[in-house]
Amino acid sequence: MRIFWLGLCWCVLAGMAQAAEWEVASHEPGLTIYTRAVPGQDLKDFRGVLRVQASMREVVAALMDVETMPQWFFNMKEARLLDDGKGNNLVYFVIKGIWPVSDRDAVISMSVQQNPQTLALSMQGTAMPASYPLMRERVRIPRMKSGWVVTPVSLHETEVRLDGNADPGGHIPLWIANLVVVSMPKNTLRNLRTLLQKQPYSTSNLSQEPRLLKQLARVKYPELVP
Repeated sequence: MRIFWLGLCWCVLAGMAQAAEWEVASHEPGLTIYTRAVPGQDLKDFRGVLRVQASMREVVAALMDVETMPQWFFNMKEARLLDDGKGNNLVYFVIKGIWPVSDRDAVISMSVQQNPQTLALSMQGTAMPASYPLMRERVRIPRMKSGWVVTPVSLHETEVRLDGNADPGGHIPLWIANLVVVSMPKNTLRNLRTLLQKQPYSTSNLSQEPRLLKQLARVKYPELVP
């Protein structure tokens, strides 16, 4: 029996190790994109890590300004908050399809958590495809887990990590799907860096959205030590 449990533990640990093997898919100064194969899935996971000369407060303000995301998020056509009447924080967005692929849309539930020691802020989204009516000429993404992790490096430098794993739904040629797994986070993080380096990002757009303010009310930012 002991041999059985040792064998079972070894299999679990081996599976965890396999799932944790990230490979560099793209690298440039300050920005690295990783991918990894997922057992039983054709589409790879992705992870993008960006170092940007901007404060954590500016980065968080940009990421939480949902309606302006199509200005910098790769191939995003539309993004808005939804009111489901239950107090849930839902975001609806549309991603433009690459011919011959149709547009995709998604409804995600968003949660925010912060590490009290490192101040790293985790903003995670999980697909809730049945929470909003299906739209014509758009394929609803049935499964998705994605999120941002924002970690202060200093008062004026921040690490931004974008993770994602999804089933895009419908039929997409595998070569296109795995091409997007790299190009989407790379272009998104490039655009975010450009946005943040133009000028300090204003939080004024958040002041009229109570749900976002509620999410951010308890977030702590690094402060200058006297």
